[in-house]
Amino acid sequence: MNAVVAAVAIMLVLSLCRIHVVVALIIGAVSGGLIAGMSLEATIEAFNNGLGGGATVALSYATLGAFAVAIGKSGLAHALVACVLTFGLITPYMVLPVGFGGIYLNEILIAKINANGVDASGLSVMKAMALPALGMLFGLLIAVFFSYRGGRSYNLETITQAERVDTSYSPRTLIMALAAIVTAFVVQLWLGSMILGALAGFVLFNLSGVVRWKEADDLFTEGMKMLAMIGFIMIAASGFAEVMRETGEIASLVDSSVGVIGENKAMAALLMLVV
Repeated sequence: MNAVVAAVAIMLVLSLCRIHVVVALIIGAVSGGLIAGMSLEATIEAFNNGLGGGATVALSYATLGAFAVAIGKSGLAHALVACVLTFGLITPYMVLPVGFGGIYLNEILIAKINANGVDASGLSVMKAMALPALGMLFGLLIAVFFSYRGGRSYNLETITQAERVDTSYSPRTLIMALAAIVTAFVVQLWLGSMILGALAGFVLFNLSGVVRWKEADDLFTEGMKMLAMIGFIMIAASGFAEVMRETGEIASLVDSSVGVIGENKAMAALLMLVV
């Protein structure tokens, strides 16, 4: 069996058995290396060499987590309806190279394509993802104007107790939240760093008084903890990917897949979605 397929299968089975995904990634990586004929020492060395590739992504998630908690404290999230909020979380991630989308599209997707010898310099990610993004927009319109059009009432006391977030907000805090989001995007695009963008937005929350100085440290730590697990998953996944690359069996897997799929792009897209 192809070592890459075996490693991914082992990782998925362990995850479905409720083994933590970081542990599943490590076991899957080691298993894949050994199946490919690599020694245990070489497998561990490849895994360790790959860990650094996920560090920037992990730190980006951590700082964005702190920024997200500050946005929640401003009341902006509670001011939106659930459908718009969900759309805003998912669709920009898919198609816009800013915020989490910048991490996914630039630092993970395009970076890994280039690292594996494929020239993606002429690839327009926004154009490629426009169709699925339009599908999300269509779903939002149906939800807002048809599915969830009726009036709703929520028990804010219960929400406050569950989320431990003040659900009250004022026009000023909402304006400052929007200003902080714009600042984060501008700094990211200007300096090319999501870490500095998120920090700039968080500092603006501090300066505006939306986040008090005396609670800034605890809030920042809370936000980092919120996304710390995703950061560790990204680091482990980077090590997993490096082991798969070192097995030398990715090329044979791609070649055999091309032999089966041929020029059928629809079938290729369907299989990738299934995976």
